[in-house]
Amino acid sequence: MEGRGSSNDGSSSEDFKDETESLEEPPCGSLVVLVGLRQVELNGLVGTVEEGGPEGRVAVRLGSGKSLAVRPGNLRLAEVDAFDADLDADDSPVAPSEDAGLRARKTGGCHCARSSFDPLNQYESRSASEATFEEEYARANKDLDEEPANLQQRKTWLSLIFLVLIVGPAMATFFITAKDWADPLVRVVPAGDSKQVQDIFFGGNAWLVSCVTSKTAATKPPSVLQAAAELLRPRGVRVARVHCWEPLETKKGLRSLAQRFGFREKPPVVMATRGQGSPTLLAATGLRAEALAAKVLAAVIPEESATVKAYTVREGSHGRSGNRVERVGKRPAEQTEEPTKDDAEVPPGHVDEEEEVNLDLD
Repeated sequence: MEGRGSSNDGSSSEDFKDETESLEEPPCGSLVVLVGLRQVELNGLVGTVEEGGPEGRVAVRLGSGKSLAVRPGNLRLAEVDAFDADLDADDSPVAPSEDAGLRARKTGGCHCARSSFDPLNQYESRSASEATFEEEYARANKDLDEEPANLQQRKTWLSLIFLVLIVGPAMATFFITAKDWADPLVRVVPAGDSKQVQDIFFGGNAWLVSCVTSKTAATKPPSVLQAAAELLRPRGVRVARVHCWEPLETKKGLRSLAQRFGFREKPPVVMATRGQGSPTLLAATGLRAEALAAKVLAAVIPEESATVKAYTVREGSHGRSGNRVERVGKRPAEQTEEPTKDDAEVPPGHVDEEEEVNLDLD
C-alpha cells in the first residue's frame, strides 16, 4: 500500500510538472494586471494565480479554463484610484463578475468619506485634470511664488534714480563745459576770418564789438567786458573781440573794418551793431559794466534809451578820477571833519583799478 501510494505520488508530481511546463505564454503585447493577491486580469479575462508554475514563471488559470505561464516581469499592479469612484453612488457593495473586467472591480463597495479638510482640492479636481501631486501643490501655493505686480516696476525706477544721481552731475558739467567752449561768453574772432566778421556785422543779430590788435587779442578779456557780456547775454546781445585793423577779403578787395566803416586806425574802439547797417561807436572810457551794457542796449534797441537816462540820473556823474560824485549840496559841518577817499583830491589821470577798468586801453 505504501509503495503503491508512493508510486502514485511520484507519477502525479511528474504529470503536474509536465502539465505546467506545457503551459502557453500569453499573446505578445497582452496586458496582465495583478488585481488582488492571487487574482489577475488578462485582456479583460479574470484569472487566478496557482502554485507550481514553471521555473521563473507564474501559472495563471483563466475563468475559461485555460492555463497560461506568465513571467513575473509582465505583471502590473492595478492603479485603483479611490477618488475616481463616484462618491454619491450607492454604498452597497457590488459583487464583481468574472466577465465584467477590471473596471467593475474598481467601482466596488469601497466608499471613502470625504474630509472637510481639503487644502489641495483633490476631491474636486484630481479626477478631472489627472494632475500630479506636484502640480496641485504648486497651484495651491501659487500666491506665495508670485511677486507683487509693481515690484519689478519699482526696481526699475529705483535703478533709474540711482543712475541719474551718479551720472547726472558729471553729464551736466560736461554739457556746460562743452557749451562754454562752443559758444563762449566773449567770442574772440581770429584775424582774417571774413565769415565770422560778416556774421557779426550783417547777420541780423545785436553785438557789442571791442576792437583788438594782435598783441591784445592773446590777453584775457577785461573784467568790465566780461561783466557786460553777462548782463547782455539774457537780452540777446552777444560780445566779440575783433581785429578791426587787419585786412579782410571783401567784394572791393582787401579792406579792414576801420577802412570799411571809417573809424580811426588805432585803439581804443568800441562799437555796437544791430547786425545790419553801420555800427554805432561808443565812448566806453571810464564806464562800469552796467553803464556799458545800458549804452549798448540803447544803441541796438531804441526803446532802451529811457533806461540809459534813468540809469545816468541814478548813478550820478563821475569825476576825473572815475570816482562817483554826489551832487546833493553841502554836507553838514559834523560830517566834514574827516574827509573820505571820495572827497580827497586825486591827481589828474589817476585811475582806480578796483572801481573801474578802461575798456579802450591795450
